Amino acid sequence: MLAQNLPASNGATTTTVNAGKTKGNGVEISLSSQNIISEKGFNWSTDINFSLNREQIVELQNPTLKANIADGWFVGQPLTVIYDVKKIGIWQTSEAAEAAKYGRVPGQIKIEDINSAANDGKPDGKIDANDRQIIGNFQPQWSGGMTNRFSYKDIDLSVVIHARIGQTVVAPYFMADGGAQGYPFFGNGRVNSLKRDYWTPSNPTNEFPRPDASSDATLFSSTLGYLDGSFIRVRSIDLGYRVPSEIVSKLGIKSLRVFMNITNPFLLYAPFVDKGYGIDPEGNGYGGVSTSQVGGTPVPGRAITVNVNNPTTRQIRFGVNMSF
Repeated sequence: MLAQNLPASNGATTTTVNAGKTKGNGVEISLSSQNIISEKGFNWSTDINFSLNREQIVELQNPTLKANIADGWFVGQPLTVIYDVKKIGIWQTSEAAEAAKYGRVPGQIKIEDINSAANDGKPDGKIDANDRQIIGNFQPQWSGGMTNRFSYKDIDLSVVIHARIGQTVVAPYFMADGGAQGYPFFGNGRVNSLKRDYWTPSNPTNEFPRPDASSDATLFSSTLGYLDGSFIRVRSIDLGYRVPSEIVSKLGIKSLRVFMNITNPFLLYAPFVDKGYGIDPEGNGYGGVSTSQVGGTPVPGRAITVNVNNPTTRQIRFGVNMSF
């Protein structure tokens, strides 16, 4: 369902119509195996699942419309792309003269100048809305999981692993809205904030711009918030012990199993965490952020956002299963 403009004489500006076309294809694979079946009582089995989905927009409200920038929709692209200018680093001291052409100085965010079609194939020397491009996708390239089950006599153990690889997430606390939020908050040298690899003359990094307590609206700061959200995590571990029947039968119990379950115990792989961007790459929100000052296009409400206030819950539970 998409919005379609109406003539002014109609008395309303738009109406929602059943328009637009998409197509998609994907693969889902599930495998199960019995790895070990031992007469001595040790058993090991594995379940594996893998899925990927490839989608794209074929048509918008009408066949001639190729892009709906306000909603982040582009013909030939997936539904969940990110459209903004692209950060290619930080202006370095050796690039001072080149940075000055764009009104920038060393230590500030360096943006890719792609608006060259009307300039004989050369960058036009300015960054504006025409330099926006598709720089990521909120959908993973693939996702999957693995469950391993082990048992030895009366002891059982299961480990569930979950993976989402290749998706982009948005960390709004690295962006800026002109209200002392986001990166300017971190850039003011406040204590107890996230550690950042920011630029200084003695630390010529390309990660984060130099701190600037004089500004609460870091230009192009939206580009700091688009991060690799790939992760592989252990989703749960379940360890149990079934008390022998000859023991529990004396208590009038048919069967008794005591267990311990841990949910989300730890991450196996997460560039987002390894680089110190946050404590968990798994999204816990949607939308609510805006892109850079160039173009003023909002991140769609379907955008996966990661915040530091509500990380994935880790739980440890103990329990007993009984039957009489």
